Amino acid sequence: RRLSGTPVQYIIGRTEFMSLEFVVNKDVLIPRADTEILVEAVISKLKAIKGPTKVLDVGAGSGCIGLSIANELADASVAELDFSEKALKVAMLNCERLSLKKRAEFICRDIAEVDAETEDWIPSDGFDCVVSNPPYIRTDDMLDLPKEIFEHEPISALDGGEDGLRFYRIITEKAPKLLKDGGILAYEVGYDQAESVAEIMRGGGFDDIETVKDLAGIDRVVIGFKSKKD
Repeated sequence: RRLSGTPVQYIIGRTEFMSLEFVVNKDVLIPRADTEILVEAVISKLKAIKGPTKVLDVGAGSGCIGLSIANELADASVAELDFSEKALKVAMLNCERLSLKKRAEFICRDIAEVDAETEDWIPSDGFDCVVSNPPYIRTDDMLDLPKEIFEHEPISALDGGEDGLRFYRIITEKAPKLLKDGGILAYEVGYDQAESVAEIMRGGGFDDIETVKDLAGIDRVVIGFKSKKD
């Protein structure tokens, strides 16, 4: 299987992320070290909030982002949102393994179809944070991905549309109705997408936008705050 290009993580059925062990299979993207930068940035922001916090993880996949946040912050609860039932089954298994069942819920929905005014899983006062590592590879660049990624990992978790920004637009449009005033919107972005994503967020009503670099010095995370009402 390895000679045919199957990633080691799929062969052994697990991987490490944020010093935790996560179950993975072909239904979910393999968690990567770059995404730890996103998780650490969100944890840092949430620690500044007094009291329990509520987090929405959009495109949950294995659950590595949301569950890692909940594992680190004892007063945080997380809603794991993914359109794939198979992916959510993996996230649920990881949730059980991490003993986080009391602080996590799982919603099988496409973020593009979410109606914040009618869905009962959305807190009445809004989430403190919406976090996502959405698909961000440009469609034309998909064939240039390494074979072990293109042929084995879920395409739906990789293809971000013609310019790679499709899901940033969708999530940013939805986020204001999902978040509290002053709530956090945080993304992982591709190596050349930080400024484009920041512009999308500014246009969507987010302020105080900042970027966080990865270990290679590349802008990897973009964070903004929902504008507070006057």
